[in-house]
Amino acid sequence: MKFLPFICFGAVLVAPFSAIAKPLTYPGGWQTMAEASGDAFTLLNTYTLSPVLGIGLHNEYNRDSDYQMHSLHIANRLWRGNYPDAQANLFLQSGVGYARADGGNDESLAGYTGILADWENRRFYTEYSNRYVHAGSVDKAFSQQARVGVAPYIAESGALHTWLISQADHNPTGIDPFTVTPLVRLFQNTTMVEAGVRSDGEILFHVMQQF
Repeated sequence: MKFLPFICFGAVLVAPFSAIAKPLTYPGGWQTMAEASGDAFTLLNTYTLSPVLGIGLHNEYNRDSDYQMHSLHIANRLWRGNYPDAQANLFLQSGVGYARADGGNDESLAGYTGILADWENRRFYTEYSNRYVHAGSVDKAFSQQARVGVAPYIAESGALHTWLISQADHNPTGIDPFTVTPLVRLFQNTTMVEAGVRSDGEILFHVMQQF
């Protein structure tokens, strides 16, 4: 079963994030992310070299276009804004590797790049991200995502934090070009879990663990 490694790995990570999830953690720290959605299964491991740079390995099975992509992943924090009761960030996330169509009929060098921008305080959270993938004859695609979230209660450090989030995805070349997902995010200490059901009926599950 081609999805089994992703599913098993995600299940192992569900355990007891002191902040909204970011592409980078503290210098010298590892961050592992597994995500399953109607469009793709993704596994990303990132090592944070400095407060503004991380490097890792990105593995993805794209269900819409039916191909696998394996790449070196680089995350850069381009800007951070610290305010009395809020924070904002701008990241650049890029990768280079190769993609192979399912069945091995076609393969190509592949690359992707995109930005992630967020703003948050202890009650509200907003995020926008996009990505352009170029994988020769295997795939060429642009996608984008926007999120708005609210915390129903303010939790203290170390306690269980809960966020209610609405996510909108735009994938012009996908089977369902536009979807909306209401989801619940739970995080505590160094573990975060998200789950929801998209407007097309597909389940979204996302887990992230810092080490």
